[in-house]
Amino acid sequence: MKINFIVTIDGKSATGKSLIAKEIKKKYPEFFILDTGNFYRALTFFFLKNNVEIDKEKISNYFSENKLNICFDENNISVNNLKVEKTDLFEENINFLVAKLATILVVREKLLIFFQNISFKYSKIIAVGRDCGTNIFKNADLKFFVTSKKSLQFIRRSTQKSSKDFVFKRDNLDENRKISPLTMAEDAILIKNNFFSKKLLMKKIFYYFEKSYLNENL
Repeated sequence: MKINFIVTIDGKSATGKSLIAKEIKKKYPEFFILDTGNFYRALTFFFLKNNVEIDKEKISNYFSENKLNICFDENNISVNNLKVEKTDLFEENINFLVAKLATILVVREKLLIFFQNISFKYSKIIAVGRDCGTNIFKNADLKFFVTSKKSLQFIRRSTQKSSKDFVFKRDNLDENRKISPLTMAEDAILIKNNFFSKKLLMKKIFYYFEKSYLNENL
């Protein structure tokens, strides 16, 4: 078993990334789950509450005049003392604007440093997002890239406030953005999550995870 270990889980919307992270942590509670998308959502919520338009120039001006202070644990995020509830993260207006915020360079630069600094606080991390393996943790010990059939993506996200068109539009925006687009790292393991059984999915995940983390020759 390794002392320091980072595993990244990237992929499109509603492909089961968070489920995989939670199941790994359930078996190996020493890991910290870093859901990078939640921080982009929390920032979007913060700017809306402070009447800052999600616009490149206005966001850049805000950062030139104000500091960004993010406090967090695995269950809570606060931005400049504004506590963001989990229910706030998936409000319809947040769903619509978070992809736009993610295209703004200054936002990505600040969060990149923030995410990388977390690795100095936690020695074992499960990083979930869209560019964890290609940008944030390029030297991660293990990388997964998760895909799924579009019909299953929509079924999974239907419990949240997202339309079918939005789910696919968000993926398209992230795949085609100029800065850190959603793409599979060359050294990532492709996981096609077309399983209706969580057991089958996690059997495949744990095969690779335990082989790397526990140094087992499976």
